[in-house]
Amino acid sequence: MIGSPRHVDSEIDATKNVTHLQNNEPRLTFQAMARLICLFIALLCLIAGCVFVRLSLSLPVYHDENAPGELSQEILDMKLSREARFEKWHEMLPTLETNHKRFSDWGRGLISAAVGLVGSLVFFTLYRRYRNLRRLRTILVVWILLWLMKLPFVLWYYGLRLERFDYPVWGDSIAIPVFSEGIAYLILAAVSTVVLRFVSIDHPPKKRLAWHKPKSVWGWSRLIILLLWLILNIWVITSAIKDGDEGTVIFCTVGSAILLAFLMTKEKKPAVPVKDERFPVVDA
Repeated sequence: MIGSPRHVDSEIDATKNVTHLQNNEPRLTFQAMARLICLFIALLCLIAGCVFVRLSLSLPVYHDENAPGELSQEILDMKLSREARFEKWHEMLPTLETNHKRFSDWGRGLISAAVGLVGSLVFFTLYRRYRNLRRLRTILVVWILLWLMKLPFVLWYYGLRLERFDYPVWGDSIAIPVFSEGIAYLILAAVSTVVLRFVSIDHPPKKRLAWHKPKSVWGWSRLIILLLWLILNIWVITSAIKDGDEGTVIFCTVGSAILLAFLMTKEKKPAVPVKDERFPVVDA
């Protein structure tokens, strides 16, 4: 019978089952959405970078392949001071270039950004999956390895620019900037590792990464330090992409992921002192 109580109860049960299924449907979490956005941006960077590299390969570096050597000798014959010669070189060299360098630098920078984004996703995945990677000592080792990874990229950076005659023949050897930057990176690696160890005080690495409002003056102080550090990294990444500095782009992108992991750790609750009843405190 249509109006019977049994029929009404069956309709109610069916409605409850549908509601239960709807509530149990898998929803896209914020972290999953962030991963998809990063992968999408990495794919766009990879495609755009390949297009720029392809365009650069279709062009010569200079309108006349002998132009850099002739310009170098011409400036040398001017009998100018060393500083004036370099100023003249950097002023006149762009007039001899095609768009090869611009396309090449942008292409390699964008491809490096894609590699850095994928590396950041790999770091977060391994961070959540393996407990050993959530140890502070392991994270600091990964941080130092990133700095060491920059050293061969420094040699590649200056070697490529030497091959395409970015520097005059009477200029200094690239060994000078390679050596000086290498030493600077080793010093920065040591200093930044100490700073990371400092900002980890009362904020041990946890599996669950989420935004937590600071609860103390120290919590707000480390928040400001890490945010300023991330802003600096973003500025360096954008400049390095334009310059085609692959090592800096990859290091700063993955390094920003490590800084985010530090930023999204919850502050440890202060220890509550336990009262010893054997020695009661007597008010004066």
